[in-house]
Amino acid sequence: MDEYDYFYSTKLEEIGKMPYSPTLLEGAVSDILLHKKILSPKDLRPEFLSKRFGIEIMTGKTSYAYIDSDVKVFVLDKKVEEKERNYQFHKLFAHTLLHEENHLEIPMEVYEKHSEEAERLTWVEAIPYHMLRYIDFSDPEFIKQASDVFYIPEKVVQNRINFMIQQQFEIDELDNVNEKVKSFA
Repeated sequence: MDEYDYFYSTKLEEIGKMPYSPTLLEGAVSDILLHKKILSPKDLRPEFLSKRFGIEIMTGKTSYAYIDSDVKVFVLDKKVEEKERNYQFHKLFAHTLLHEENHLEIPMEVYEKHSEEAERLTWVEAIPYHMLRYIDFSDPEFIKQASDVFYIPEKVVQNRINFMIQQQFEIDELDNVNEKVKSFA
């Protein structure tokens, strides 16, 4: 049994040990990544992900994705530092998962709507559920620690944590409503 098979077969067991329950989106993203054997934060680096998903990476004056039938090219802004460039890759990757379109050919208002959707997916994809165990939440500087481990900007880590808190809050709210409903029965 290789590392992937072992990890995937014990995934449900490990999920039960985590105090956070994944959303459907988080579960779907982890499943996609696990099927491509994306198992650790180093596997999330653009060089590795691009090989697994058949994406060519180039640098330019700005970032965008060019997609045409079997060709996927991500152009990353060469002027930004590496963590930001990695974030750009993850956002373009999220765009591609959601909307397989050439960014150069869609109207700006459609691109902006797609961009908002892709931003949320970016947080989940850049720090997928099955890799939360790589974050040391006991460390007072866990945002910085996670930024270094996943090699993405701290703002992305903060957004991911905020997403998790919001999801947990919504689950807690639903549980409270369910309890209130049961009390009337």
